[in-house]
Amino acid sequence: MAKLVSHHNQPAFGFRVWRGMAARMAAAHAHTDVELNCVWRGELRYFFGGRFVRVMSGTVALFWAGIPHQLVVAPPRTEIVWVTLPLAWVM
Repeated sequence: MAKLVSHHNQPAFGFRVWRGMAARMAAAHAHTDVELNCVWRGELRYFFGGRFVRVMSGTVALFWAGIPHQLVVAPPRTEIVWVTLPLAWVM
């Protein structure tokens, strides 16, 4: 079971897109962007808003990242595309 650590706030990422291998997070974090995660291969398990959320290969998760979230499970070779959008862009 993953160790859950108190979250920290970080600055907004703004508009960013990146692709790579997912890795577990040491602590939960929050930022003011909208975040989109597209799982190309593998699966993710987040601790999000006080509960565990599973995101399977071929699916997309879209959420407001102001809610503390932590990637707690990412099996080896899990490939993901992350997109962050400024909240003002979607309001």
